Parts: sequence; C-alpha cells; structure tokens
Amino acid sequence: MKVENKEVRMVEREVTVESYTLCDKCNKKIKRESSYDAFRCEFAHKTGGVYPEGGYGELQEMDLCQTCAVGLVVLLRENGYRVNDSEWD
Repeated sequence: MKVENKEVRMVEREVTVESYTLCDKCNKKIKRESSYDAFRCEFAHKTGGVYPEGGYGELQEMDLCQTCAVGLVVLLRENGYRVNDSEWD
C-alpha cells in the first residue's frame, strides 16, 4: 500500500528588495544611468601598518554622487591640489 503524507510548510526568507548607496554629501541615492555606466567615485584615506600576516589602522572614506564628485574635484583644484586627468580604455 502506497501512502503519501503531504504537508504545506511556510518558510520565512529574507530577501533584498533594493540595494543602493547614498551620497555622503547630499544624501541622494547614487544610481547608475545604465548597466554600462562606469561612474565610480571613491575617496579614501588609509593609515596604519601592513604586515604579511595582517594589518591594522584607520580608514576614512566617502561615497559621492556624480554631482558632488565634480564639485569635490573643483574644490580641490581651487585649493591648490593637483588632480590628474587621464583616459582609460
């Protein structure tokens, strides 16, 4: 005799619906214009020590949207910092 016991189980899952980064200056969502958009602005200041078996230190960093990134470059140049322009391929 073949017996089948069936039961319905409710499984709770955590699903990421949306993941994004906020600009650390204007607090707006940093969004990509398209899947081919190559915009990335990373500003970081890292100090400490690095050894073959590990390291330690402090890291100060921020994420910027395109508008604020352009503003930062202007601000840096106006205050005497050299910002190098180049092309990549």
